[in-house]
Amino acid sequence: MQIEKGVMWVFEQPQSLGFSDVTTNVRMVVIKLKSGGLWVHAPIAPTKECLALLKELDAPVEYIILPTFAYEHKIFVGPFARRFPKAKVYVAPKQWSWPINLPVQLFGIFPTGVLKNDDTETPWADEIEQKVL
Repeated sequence: MQIEKGVMWVFEQPQSLGFSDVTTNVRMVVIKLKSGGLWVHAPIAPTKECLALLKELDAPVEYIILPTFAYEHKIFVGPFARRFPKAKVYVAPKQWSWPINLPVQLFGIFPTGVLKNDDTETPWADEIEQKVL
């Protein structure tokens, strides 16, 4: 779904919680930066449909953002990043895995950096305000 023409899109996928009959949607936000590249927030599963929709945007994925430590968002970052190996991955601080603390690299996530509150050093700092809650 296009939110702002040529600038911002939202992609949603249903996700089963696995331990019950409950299904919920997970959402990915994509913003086209001034560089012409894409900033991908909370990637969803890189299915054929998802990849085709991204291809329609006719821009390279430059940044992949893992905005939380929550499993339902973390699970797709590794597979998504493997589809876009030139993209830089940034993760929220204090990543952890339940029931034990595992490094994000075991999920196939190899971060370029950790998100910081009001960070003026990220490549998108002059376009997207950043807050860490």
